[in-house]
Amino acid sequence: LALLTLYYINYKFFKKLAPYLAILGIGLLSLVFVPSLSLTYAASKSWINLGFITLQPSEIIKLVLIIYLAYWFDKHKDKQKDNNTNTGYRYHKPKSKISFGQLPALCLVGLIFGLILAKPDIGTLLVLIFITASIWFIAEGKIRYFVLTGVVVLVLIGVAINIAPYRMQRVNVFLHP
Repeated sequence: LALLTLYYINYKFFKKLAPYLAILGIGLLSLVFVPSLSLTYAASKSWINLGFITLQPSEIIKLVLIIYLAYWFDKHKDKQKDNNTNTGYRYHKPKSKISFGQLPALCLVGLIFGLILAKPDIGTLLVLIFITASIWFIAEGKIRYFVLTGVVVLVLIGVAINIAPYRMQRVNVFLHP
């Protein structure tokens, strides 16, 4: 039923809602840390109980992240100079088509990653990293910003794994089945 409903909605509708969806998604992720609303399963604060519904905000944030990053890159692609402009220099290095505004987008993604890591939910974090990387490469974002963010995220994941012994056990089971 949901797929049929979404089929008839013009995708530009989601483009208008993207900033508000990002705020809503971060708000829902933050509600997990409110003790009277959060439900804890297996040492992970992944669910919120709103009384009339129980939901997992990390599932919602996956869709919100796709919509928001697509909106962000589409919005800022026109602010960049034409990639095919010939400057007359023989060794002209072409600029990325989309470089304006990537750091604010990465800050938002970093906030989402931080909230997911604090829950802690490493599996969802890895899915979000894959989603972000895919959209980043499709949108031809600057690699250096993404690599820098990736290094920070890997360090934080390493710290999170070393803090909790059960995470290291899960990594060992993954590496040595």
